[in-house]
Amino acid sequence: MNPYYTHTLKGTVSWFNDASGEGVVRGDNGRNYYLHYSAIQSSDTRKTASPGQQLRLEVLDDDYARHITRCFLMPKQVTK
Repeated sequence: MNPYYTHTLKGTVSWFNDASGEGVVRGDNGRNYYLHYSAIQSSDTRKTASPGQQLRLEVLDDDYARHITRCFLMPKQVTK
């Protein structure tokens, strides 16, 4: 049996600390996932995330933790 598996989902940034480059994202499935700045796929040199920001996630679930292997910033929704 495979000890871990990866899958994709959407999530919302709960918090992100720019100084440490770490944060937590709440997946649409209700689980929390660890986010490290190195997982953020962006052309911007400053890889950061803001609370409430929507992300598309590639996550790894194993026996020890749930963390994001890659994430992509989703465009902000424009409300009128």
